[in-house]
Amino acid sequence: MKDIDSLKAKFTNSDWKTLLKVTNELVLIGDDDVVSFFIGKLASKSSDIRNAAALGLRDIGDERAVSD
Repeated sequence: MKDIDSLKAKFTNSDWKTLLKVTNELVLIGDDDVVSFFIGKLASKSSDIRNAAALGLRDIGDERAVSD
């Protein structure tokens, strides 16, 4: 398994194609740390990062990503 910290670094510094690949790798890990990371990225100024984080959260299916 790839180091989660290196995946997080790639997530924030990648083109769209790489961003989607890294998102999928993080989804496969899918632990609480990844969910929290994706939730934090929903506030990013970059629409690509926000969209990739939303896709990751959708694929993980964690209810914490949905606010009332």
